[in-house]
Amino acid sequence: MTSATQACEAALAGPAGAAGDELAELRLLLAETLDQHARVIAEEDEDTGRFGGLYEGALAEASALASRAETLLRESADVARWCRSALLAAELAVETGDATAGLELVAVVEARIEGDDELGGFRGHAGWIREQTSA
Repeated sequence: MTSATQACEAALAGPAGAAGDELAELRLLLAETLDQHARVIAEEDEDTGRFGGLYEGALAEASALASRAETLLRESADVARWCRSALLAAELAVETGDATAGLELVAVVEARIEGDDELGGFRGHAGWIREQTSA
């Protein structure tokens, strides 16, 4: 995952840089890689659905990776992809003790999907994250 991230970053920052469609594709690829890396090291508990961390400091690292991915996708036309990334970042923020940041991101997701039936499935995950902060 680290190598894939570095390759995407190098392509984005290369001497000629990427432009147009290539830039957008590289940003999506980097965001996907960051999200996948975050999920792997956050290690979700199958019984509780909560993240426990693969090693000491893994949740904080995963939270930073997910936050970075969300930022890359924020202006993407693929709202569903952004929602998945944003909710991962929100959930990891909550897990690392930053409930305020997590809930703020949940609220942004909820506002963006309001009235969109195709994206309604994200409401359940957003609600679950809210519940975790009061548990």
